[in-house]
Amino acid sequence: MWKARNDKVFNNRNPYVGEMVDDVKVLSWRWALDRISMPPLQRSDWRNQRVIEMAELFVNQGKEYADARPSYPPQLFQFIASKTPSHNLVWDVATGSGQAAKSLATLYKNVIATDVSEQQLEFATKLPNLEQIVTPQGTIDLVTIAQGLHWFDFPNFYQQVKWVLKKPHGVIAAWCYSLPRISDEVDTVVDQFYFIDSKPYWDSACKLVEDNYRSIDFPFEAVDGVDHRGPFEFVTEILMSFDGLLTYIKSWSAYQTAKEKGVELLGEDVVEKFKLAWGEDGHKTAKFPVYLRIGRVGNVQHQNKRKMQRYSVRLKLQNEQARSSYAEYRSQSNIVENFKFAWGNDGQKVAKFPIYLRILKVGNAPI
Repeated sequence: MWKARNDKVFNNRNPYVGEMVDDVKVLSWRWALDRISMPPLQRSDWRNQRVIEMAELFVNQGKEYADARPSYPPQLFQFIASKTPSHNLVWDVATGSGQAAKSLATLYKNVIATDVSEQQLEFATKLPNLEQIVTPQGTIDLVTIAQGLHWFDFPNFYQQVKWVLKKPHGVIAAWCYSLPRISDEVDTVVDQFYFIDSKPYWDSACKLVEDNYRSIDFPFEAVDGVDHRGPFEFVTEILMSFDGLLTYIKSWSAYQTAKEKGVELLGEDVVEKFKLAWGEDGHKTAKFPVYLRIGRVGNVQHQNKRKMQRYSVRLKLQNEQARSSYAEYRSQSNIVENFKFAWGNDGQKVAKFPIYLRILKVGNAPI
């Protein structure tokens, strides 16, 4: 799958960490920024404060994230793979601990997985590192983002995606999952905990997840065989224990935010409420609804041409409005010139205003 170019091994002492995880190239975000070909934009835009803040939300719960977050159903990846004509190279962005990247590696020849949080990558299985691959413009078949697109700076990220994807059939696939559905009793407590107890600590970006990515900006064309860009719905199931449920909650960014503010969301009373709803079962089936947005990059030149056409139409309308305004101005100017001609050279003239009076008598009242 990957061929070693030398025996060089990176380790976590190197900030540009690159690890092999089950045939997946896992790279730190900083390393990828320096080694993957970039479009002509300021790289500092990618390392902005927003991205740094997002990464810090997952610094202290990397292990919980790796242990408790669900993998994704095979049907999801089969659907995505069916929409990409070539299966050579995938860029899995915001890979976390590699839940999506491992599945992608079974369907695509090469996978580059990047994440802004090196703490997340520490919990991936480590194998000998391989030499990096630098990707020129238009060489990636698929860009994937699992449960992460809502954190991104959309204009800059989409510019990068359009730069690296093959034209016109390169595909971008982004998906999110919502709260697990376990049982009526547990679901009620989980929903109350999410929408009420932890609500003050959720970042506003997470509203896009609550909306199942329906309202997220997604400027791409529909892939072949479908007439829209999603969301397409899938379901992933895991066998979850009670402790697994608590670990899953501890992997939330809101939990970390609350903890940093000195608030323990999973206090004894809350845990007791969860226990009561869970009952005596050791394990339960947790179903996570998954929502996929998928599109293809299309022909950027044609897109630019259409943009120029739309711009030309707008410019034409603006010119017509300007000409109309100018004609109106000229008309007004001509009227003024006529008045000037009629006035002559006199500085001042006597103006006489006729005044008309009507007077009436009402009954015998004097005027």
